[in-house]
Amino acid sequence: MRPRRAWRPRGPPGCPECGGLLLYERDTKTYVCQDCGRMFTREELAEARRRIKEELRRAFEEDEEEQRAREYLRWYLSSHKE
Repeated sequence: MRPRRAWRPRGPPGCPECGGLLLYERDTKTYVCQDCGRMFTREELAEARRRIKEELRRAFEEDEEEQRAREYLRWYLSSHKE
């Protein structure tokens, strides 16, 4: 029997829960995290990664909005110091 190879996905690597190494179990057709023990089907893994990417995108956009608001406030206050 060949040793199992670690599956390295595209996008965020590793387990969506803890970032651990995922191994594919042929018998159950699932991916199992070697650190936290969480099991994922291919569909569950894809959905979890999609959710993580969406959360990161949303957080990045919110950070940009906050930065723009701070810069505008700084500009506004500096122009009205007179």
